[in-house]
Parts: sequence; structure tokens; C-alpha cells
Amino acid sequence: MVILVKRVYERPAASDGVRVLADRLWPRGVSKAKAHIDAWAKELAPSTTLRKWVHQNPDKRFGEFVRKYRVELAHKKSMARGILNAKRRLTLVTAVKNPERSHIPVLVSFLKGSVSKSKLTMCSRGHRFLKSSVIPVCPTCWPGRYKKRS
Repeated sequence: MVILVKRVYERPAASDGVRVLADRLWPRGVSKAKAHIDAWAKELAPSTTLRKWVHQNPDKRFGEFVRKYRVELAHKKSMARGILNAKRRLTLVTAVKNPERSHIPVLVSFLKGSVSKSKLTMCSRGHRFLKSSVIPVCPTCWPGRYKKRS
């Protein structure tokens, strides 16, 4: 799976695939129509308490923030699986000024770590997908999405 990162203020591209807003708060000055967001994963963003804590002194607290955020993410694996089943290309969209020094790299590594070969299942048509309690069947082949050949 390819995971891209873009700022919400950049123009959307056709190659973005599924665009998921990875911030807890909606970005200022951007309408929902202009952002072209397919899903809003505010549950996967850092908690409000953690976000406010790191913003008090970001330079000194960033290392501890990463550790605490990973602990938060460990409890949200089922939410991540729902996003990962979407398509092969996923674009995490954020409003932070410096995505490299934010929660985004931690989230990307968490999402990539959630998709290991051992966790992927193959359907009868050869599609690989992450089987979960949210999506127990192949999202490409589920009934109603394709017509059976007679």
C-alpha cells in the first residue's frame, strides 16, 4: 500500500487515491468541497489533551509526544483497518505547517506496520485485503459490487 502525505492547502490530484483528513480539527479557511476529503479520521489524530500538551513546548516535548501518541494508536487498530481497506493508494491530508515534525510520520509508520503480509487475506478472486471485524469480506468483491457471471 502506498501512503502519501499532503497539506490540505495543496491542490488535490487524481493520483491521490483516497484522501483522508488526519487532523482532529477541521483546517481553517478550507471548505469541505474545496478540500476533496473522502474520510475524516479524527479518531486517529492525537487526543485533544496530548495535542495541547505538546504545543506548550514542542521542541522539548516532541520525543515524549511520539511515545504517548504511539500508546494512543495501539488502542485504535480496528479504526486503522477500516481506512486501510479503502484502496491501494491512500493520501493523508493535514493542515500542520511542518508535516515531518508532527503526528503524521507516527501515524504513517503505524499504518504501514498494521499491514504486514501475515495480516493480509486473499479472496477467491486473488485480491489482497486486511480482514477485520469492520470489513470481514473483500471490499472489492463484496456482494452487490459486481455481477455474477452465469
